[in-house]
Amino acid sequence: MFGADTITRIGNSGSNMYNFCVVSHVDSGKSTMVDALLSLNRLVSEELVGVARGMDTRPDEQRRCITMKSSSTVLLIKNPLKNNVACVNVMDTPGHFDFWAEVDAALGLVDGCFILIDVIEGIRNRTVSVIERAFKHRLFPVLVLNKIDKLLTISKMDESEIAEHLEGLITTVNSITAGFAAEEFFSKSEEIDIDKMDRHPFIFDPRRGNVIFASALNNWGFTLPQMAEVLSEKLKMPAQKILKNLWGHRYFNGKSFVGTPPSSRSKRFVSMCIFKYICQIFQAEREDFQDKLHSIAESLGLRLGEGTLDSKAILSKWLPMKKPLVECLFKFFPTAAVAQKYKLNIFGVQTPEVSHAMVTCHNDGPVLGFISKILLPYVDTDSGQPLGIGRLFSGTLRRGSKVRAIVNGESRVVTVSTVFLLMPRMNVRIEEVTAGNLFAISYDGMDTYTTLIDMEIESNDFFFNPSHSKALLTFKVDPSVPSQLPRLRQTLMKLDRMDSAMDFSISKKGEFLVSAVGPVHLEVIKKFVEKSRCDTQWSVPIVPMRETTISVRHRGIVESPLLYFDVQLGTLSDDVVDRVMEHQDDVKAGDYEFLHGLPFYDNVVSDKVLCFGPDHGCNVLLWSLPQQFRDSEFFNLISESLRKILIQSFQNATAVGPICGEKMHGIFIRITRIELAEFAKHEEIVASLKEQIQQSNEDEDEELVARLAEVTANYDREQNEKEVISHFHRGAVHSIITPIKMGFHEVFMGSGVRIVEPVYTIEAEFSSAWISKVTNWLQQKRGNVTQLNVRTGSDTYILSAELPVYESFNAQESLMSATSGFASFSIVGLIWKMIDEDPYFVPKTENELEDYIEGEFDEIFVKKMINHIRLVKGLLVDSQLNVDGEKLTNIKK
Repeated sequence: MFGADTITRIGNSGSNMYNFCVVSHVDSGKSTMVDALLSLNRLVSEELVGVARGMDTRPDEQRRCITMKSSSTVLLIKNPLKNNVACVNVMDTPGHFDFWAEVDAALGLVDGCFILIDVIEGIRNRTVSVIERAFKHRLFPVLVLNKIDKLLTISKMDESEIAEHLEGLITTVNSITAGFAAEEFFSKSEEIDIDKMDRHPFIFDPRRGNVIFASALNNWGFTLPQMAEVLSEKLKMPAQKILKNLWGHRYFNGKSFVGTPPSSRSKRFVSMCIFKYICQIFQAEREDFQDKLHSIAESLGLRLGEGTLDSKAILSKWLPMKKPLVECLFKFFPTAAVAQKYKLNIFGVQTPEVSHAMVTCHNDGPVLGFISKILLPYVDTDSGQPLGIGRLFSGTLRRGSKVRAIVNGESRVVTVSTVFLLMPRMNVRIEEVTAGNLFAISYDGMDTYTTLIDMEIESNDFFFNPSHSKALLTFKVDPSVPSQLPRLRQTLMKLDRMDSAMDFSISKKGEFLVSAVGPVHLEVIKKFVEKSRCDTQWSVPIVPMRETTISVRHRGIVESPLLYFDVQLGTLSDDVVDRVMEHQDDVKAGDYEFLHGLPFYDNVVSDKVLCFGPDHGCNVLLWSLPQQFRDSEFFNLISESLRKILIQSFQNATAVGPICGEKMHGIFIRITRIELAEFAKHEEIVASLKEQIQQSNEDEDEELVARLAEVTANYDREQNEKEVISHFHRGAVHSIITPIKMGFHEVFMGSGVRIVEPVYTIEAEFSSAWISKVTNWLQQKRGNVTQLNVRTGSDTYILSAELPVYESFNAQESLMSATSGFASFSIVGLIWKMIDEDPYFVPKTENELEDYIEGEFDEIFVKKMINHIRLVKGLLVDSQLNVDGEKLTNIKK
């Protein structure tokens, strides 16, 4: 193990610095694989590689055997291509859905990534998400097909079946990545160069060497170029010729390579030369043929002594895992100095000064860095300040230096207290860190996603907006002892700054509200609170909902003291909602070109989009007014103020819906006509009088006609317009924001309202014996099966399903209880889904009255859920709290 002085000396140049991370679906073997790299610096012994999980530094990570927080360490590794020692920063990331923020924070700091795939489980939904994020971060990837050994021990495949299975996996991955690559090429030119596509970093070909076949737990792995060199000596044939035929449907007939099998018993060249030997080793181990194992080891040139041998002992010596990892690291991952030019768009760099500093990556340039996360629970022992992990893109950051810290566009000057070198299970103090390095830092008032920029640079255009799972489960937290309230508040505020995925707020009633992504994330939060010596009580989870409508086009009138509005309210299609959420930057900039091509937009060319809400959400306000009214002097005088009022009213209306105070989802409100309130009332009176005249007799007729003439003569439209204009010019119109908001709510309630709830997409694995138990459990949780497949060559079912977040709390425990621990699920993603149940349904017809007998109607689920949400928020609940009043007991003092 090298000292900090040696590491800082070797890593002093960005051209000798490599930064990469390891990403995958949960339980694919990331931390296990990193052990092989740690062993290069003797941080993990060779005997414990694959078992130690040296990057899992937290006790709960070791206990659960999953990574919860991304961790980083620096290594010194010999570069075989340049024949020198390079400085390498490796980051291990979580695969669990609850800690997606940790993954995205890590991707923003590195330049390359190892993407692991469990060859037994195959391509999982979370794997696709990781690949997509890595592509958007412009990382250089290497594919690792892990747990090859399980194809023999569990799936019982032979050498031919292994080759076919692995080729299918790589083809599937390439079909996913090719879509990303093709989109990039289309954005640059009309024609796609197939040769360039084949050489794209995200197109994986084992012959290029960017695919590793591995068993990280058993510490062995290989690439095809590596094996071609081995076979070249044995077959007395050029390595390039072997490599060219070592993948795909290529066969060897004893003299030359052919594309068709010479006989029905012929095997692929890769199966015959590589997988055949691996299968023989596992077969001998399975049958406990020690003589055969010793013979195989001797034929491979291995000296393993006379003791008992197994597959791990032979393969880890013949094909050590660290060799292909080091080979791919230096062959496919760029140095920090080379890679930073690809990150300009990711960090929103626009000014030439910042762009030049980032591309050149010079130690003597201006300071330019980024803090992506806070290291929990580590603090600077001298100052007590939390440590933040980040990357320095330019300049030299020294202890005691002053820099500008920018968070959410707000800048302040901070003094660097301490700079640390990242090491596993410890952080070493250093005096300075240079460009291209990852580091830990402490200063007063640190936040996640902070830009550190030189005092001399005035630009604030260097930023990074990571995406992560939204905190959905909200809990009320109370201290068991009232005197601990200040300490609890301070602890939660501190944790809120450190954990980007957590939300902490204080309600109007003074309640502490903590939001977590999921149950595992909640457990981490609770552990942190417990360490602050606060005894707390946590409520049942509060799940956010959304309010929407099923009406395509519902008409209504919005009334205010000055103006009346004719509006249309309806639902937006899923295409529009998805497109709005994908183009949030365009929405914030007021650029709505992305709506072109959608029937919702193109069919109403005269419409003008006023805003999306709430806060650039997926609801839209438009106005489509008659041309004559738009050309009028009255409209031109009030249009700008009216526009602001309508936008504010719409934002307020969609932020707090009328059903249960939740945000609205996927609705549009189109204003088709604006009329003076006094004129509208005048027209209503005139219409009423005319109707009475038609129905009256001759005696009443004269009196009504006279009254009609009086009403008509007393109304002066021109004077009315002047009064309204005067109100707008005096700024006395803010009082109509609330009436307009309430009017939007009334129109909304008159349409077919529905509730939209968050739903987890989950995956579960179990044997056929438990399929009925799992489906019954899912039905009880209001979930539904989306896909059910059987794993090839086994009795294992892979179930994809949807589970409402409202039902997810303690769902894992109930599933394991129902299946005696033989089934569990993992969260893959999150979607929003409408509950197709009218919350205000009242039985009217005979059939409905028969179906809903008295007392049964109140049990409609969506109504109970709405009442629960309203009760928690302190809103009026329209329900009978006690059904049997006679059972109430009077308690006397």
